Amino acid sequence: MGDYRASLGNAERFVALAQSGLDRFIGDRMLSMTLFCMGDFRGARRHADLMLGHDVSTDTVSANSVRFRFGQSISARIQPAQLLWMEGLPDQAIKAVHTAVAAARESGHAISLCEALARWSCPVFVHVGDLPAADSAITELLQLANTNALGPWEVFGRCWKAVLLIQRGLAESGVPLLRNGLAELRQVKLFNLYTVRFLGFLAEGLSSLGQHAEARSLVEAAISASEAKEELWCVAELYRLKGDVLWRGGDDLGSVERCYLHSLDVAGRQDALSWELRTTTSLTKLARDRGNTDRARTRLAAVYDRFTEGFDTADMVAAKNLLAEIS
Repeated sequence: MGDYRASLGNAERFVALAQSGLDRFIGDRMLSMTLFCMGDFRGARRHADLMLGHDVSTDTVSANSVRFRFGQSISARIQPAQLLWMEGLPDQAIKAVHTAVAAARESGHAISLCEALARWSCPVFVHVGDLPAADSAITELLQLANTNALGPWEVFGRCWKAVLLIQRGLAESGVPLLRNGLAELRQVKLFNLYTVRFLGFLAEGLSSLGQHAEARSLVEAAISASEAKEELWCVAELYRLKGDVLWRGGDDLGSVERCYLHSLDVAGRQDALSWELRTTTSLTKLARDRGNTDRARTRLAAVYDRFTEGFDTADMVAAKNLLAEIS
């Protein structure tokens, strides 16, 4: 519901009361998810590792159908995927997605599969720039939701479909679809985590269509909502997007640079290497257009060299090409 501070308190209380191995597993899952939402990626990873270390062999859909709407072991496999991408481990993130989605399909439990596709598979594939894989996941999600009358996940799927259109340069189609989807998503109230991220995608689409004033208003609203709710998992990206919107809209380059530098500061404090690469690439493009590339190239190369995998993902390819261009 977006009340992350209350969620953290409840998760900590749950862990303190947990007696069984399954309950300790669920407690670490609660903490990992909440800390991820709040942008504490180190804490989220610590509890994700604890979560995956628990024996959940007793976690079957039938045994826990009263307590949970989806299989806990399946959710545990998928939950760290987006976190792995944030930390600069895109290949491991993709592997986690494939493993979890396969397990969800094998379970035969429609909501578990919808969860795996909507919350983790779609965003990871969009993040790494594998748009055909994202398209496949979105199509499966929409078909599954329609077949099983799972209305909230169908709305979620349409939002991801709109994002895919925007990422493919079809903002004319994607923007109205995402605008309508966001209005419905707010009514569902099950997926608050992605509302601010979808606002960022919507701002990106509007800006590409030349609607810079509305784009700026939306991304600033997303940042304000993120900071007010302590929903900080993508705030570094939102500040980068604000810089992009200001740049396209003809604002002074000093304001653009300040957005990028703030994004870098947040990403660095969070150990969000993938956000850091994306923002450093934007900052380097700004330096290139200002005719001052030496320092920017050194900074981008330093971030690029910290990666040990994912060299064929969209952000890594873009950074590599930019480094070659300004060398």
